[in-house]
Amino acid sequence: MREVTSREQYFYDLFECRHQLLEIDVSQEFKDGVMMVVNRSGCGAVTKLTEAVCFSDRTISQWVSGRYRPTLTSFLDFCLAVNVLPSQLLLNHQNIAPQLTEARLTVRKVFNSSLEMEEIEKRLQTYGLSEKITPLPEIASKLEVGVSFLSYQFPELTRALVQKNQGLRKVESDKRYHQFTDQISKIIVDLEKEGVMPSYNKVRCRMVEYHGFRYKDFTRLWGQAMKEWQAS
Repeated sequence: MREVTSREQYFYDLFECRHQLLEIDVSQEFKDGVMMVVNRSGCGAVTKLTEAVCFSDRTISQWVSGRYRPTLTSFLDFCLAVNVLPSQLLLNHQNIAPQLTEARLTVRKVFNSSLEMEEIEKRLQTYGLSEKITPLPEIASKLEVGVSFLSYQFPELTRALVQKNQGLRKVESDKRYHQFTDQISKIIVDLEKEGVMPSYNKVRCRMVEYHGFRYKDFTRLWGQAMKEWQAS
């Protein structure tokens, strides 16, 4: 039977406490847990802890500041490096008794570096300020990361970007709606001038395009335009 690795044991520990994590502020508890490791390890400062476990520059500092969140991989890398169970780091700070070892960083993807994270953040902000609709999956593809990565690392920016896209789509939808109703009204007036009854089929045959509206939408808008025409 294959022996369970330390990493797998730490993952199982995190999995077992998953329901408890729903009842706490995970972000704050994580920061407090890291600072407990800093204090009890005798490092006294985050930078010294980073040096002691040979973690990537500024990564732990950015976690503590709340600027970035750790991925599952980097979280487990850190727990293994300081020999602290995930459940202790997040839930049982009083049981933290760190034993520092050199970190074995299993994933060294370039987008995890602080400089590239800053570049991703900057480009997300640029997309957020643009008046153009750019779907989040398209942005993620251009940045060569996943949508879940962006949502996890930059929750506020991605949420604002999605809301901006929704707002722009509504503006476009309203614009198409008004174009559609104006076109129907104009056709009704033109048919009237020609002495032709502006029936549903007559109006529909003269429509240049449907602007993305469905059959029932056209029927409803034609009916409204007819009421306005008859009342005028």
